[in-house]
Amino acid sequence: MRYGIWEQDTHRTDGKERVFLTCHPGNRQLLPRIAADIFRTLDCAIYLELFEGDAFDGASGTGSREFLLSQMDLVVVLADAAFLSGANPARDYDLAYARKNRISLLFILTQPGLVEDFNRICGNYQAMEYLLPDYAARLQRTLHGMFDDRGVLAWNPDRKAYVSKTDVLTETFRAFSGHLFLSYRKKDREAALLLLRLIHSVPDCRDIGIWFDDFLTEGEEFTEEIAARLEGSDAILLAVTPHTFEPGNYVLECEFPLAARAGKKIIPVLLADTDPEMFRRHFPGLPDPLDARKEEDAALLIRLLYLLYAGKEAYSGEKAWALGRAYMDGILVEKDPAVGIGLIEEAVRAGSVPAAARMIQLCMLDPTREPDRANARFYTERLLALLSLELEKPDPDPSARKDYLSYLELYGDFLLDEGDLKAARETYLAVLAGMREPEDPAVLSARSNPGTVHHKLAILSTREGDYEEALRHFREAEHYLGLIEQAVGNPLSMRNHALMQMDAGRMYEALYKAVPQRNAIALAIESYLHAYERFRWIAVNSHRDLELPGTAENAVRRMAREAEGIDPELARQALAALAALG
Repeated sequence: MRYGIWEQDTHRTDGKERVFLTCHPGNRQLLPRIAADIFRTLDCAIYLELFEGDAFDGASGTGSREFLLSQMDLVVVLADAAFLSGANPARDYDLAYARKNRISLLFILTQPGLVEDFNRICGNYQAMEYLLPDYAARLQRTLHGMFDDRGVLAWNPDRKAYVSKTDVLTETFRAFSGHLFLSYRKKDREAALLLLRLIHSVPDCRDIGIWFDDFLTEGEEFTEEIAARLEGSDAILLAVTPHTFEPGNYVLECEFPLAARAGKKIIPVLLADTDPEMFRRHFPGLPDPLDARKEEDAALLIRLLYLLYAGKEAYSGEKAWALGRAYMDGILVEKDPAVGIGLIEEAVRAGSVPAAARMIQLCMLDPTREPDRANARFYTERLLALLSLELEKPDPDPSARKDYLSYLELYGDFLLDEGDLKAARETYLAVLAGMREPEDPAVLSARSNPGTVHHKLAILSTREGDYEEALRHFREAEHYLGLIEQAVGNPLSMRNHALMQMDAGRMYEALYKAVPQRNAIALAIESYLHAYERFRWIAVNSHRDLELPGTAENAVRRMAREAEGIDPELARQALAALAALG
């Protein structure tokens, strides 16, 4: 397959998220617009299939479709009627491969009226509709949710500009025991990445970082970054194929002479059949290349690298965590989630707090499968134990207490979901005991604060049928969530407040069914109206959670119908208030 690569500013893709855009061939005119939309949020490299005769203004390459997809962080599928109705590679191969290999998927419906057919043919995936007014906001929100701080463009108040957060490349660099520079032609990218996979398939070589520029255009000016990376490497891996000898290419004219002048150890590795005499003529003084396709030569290469880095440091929790993140994200190594998860698990066993937090995230937020709550609970228990040790230190990390309370609350959520109400209550009360004052910076946040804990205790009490206790906790939740909303004033704080009010309305509904009284209906209507007002503000002003105003509106109308038989005036007032809110 011939593919193209779009980027925003620099001529490299290392350290950046890799996105594959795919669609039915007849829908390709939209690809540049969708790419531009993605670039507004994500600092990434966007790959797409090129067809014969395509004029393309970016770099291009060739390789197998399967291998290219295996290196992607996200596959964006544009679905139109043709995509859904007929055989095409985007649906039959790209989508199937991404599902099977747990690559994140994002669906964009480019024509109206396709939701039902899309779900019937592709499954019950959430898809955004390109023609709806909220498309741009939903795309931005989705990308932020998928990539967090790894590749999303974020506002830097010091520079007063949006900047990329891919500086993790520099942080990860320090975790590797050794550093190689891979010199190769971009025409040979697939074979070169297979060489990386061969090296890193040996556990003793997994902490050898291999820097490679996988986006280098012929004739491009030699960059200071490439020079610095080559100078800072321990040795040079020279990937040899017939393309290596083509006149005027970057490897032959720039990288090899620079490495030779710097006195770097150069290890030539054969990736395809070549003329030995041509190799000796173009690279005088170098030993004959090892043939990576031959088992004995591959073993010799691994032995050579092992000796080069003999006596390297053992894996600490911090080192295993950094390496695991590198393999998860494809930083200085080929992207290999299986190896990455193994290293992160090793980091957890060695006591790494951020590694345990990442495992919880992987268990709960993997967009390609159902949440693994059992393992998420296991890693939450491990993380709480690690944070407890940190808090026992004379000078603990300033964020440890806040993190401990946040994950203790999450542990309570697991217990509540499992129906262990007694243990959940004890856990939530322990969280509240740790939150000394609402003004405490450790607890004053929209995500975790006394209000959210009281809200959960109210839900718990409602399940137990203890409406008096539930009412007490709802009142406490109302107080604290009101404080947070007033102090923070963002959509998340308003959403938490509105969700609490919805649950309070449900509690009053349950109370009405147990003891039919006008007051219970009136309080349920009041709670649902407050929730509707907040949900509607969020939908109008931040273009998110667009379905929630309808949920609250339906709840108000449902209770108004209940009120008609008891107090018609109350029913009329409820509907009038709903109409007044818009």
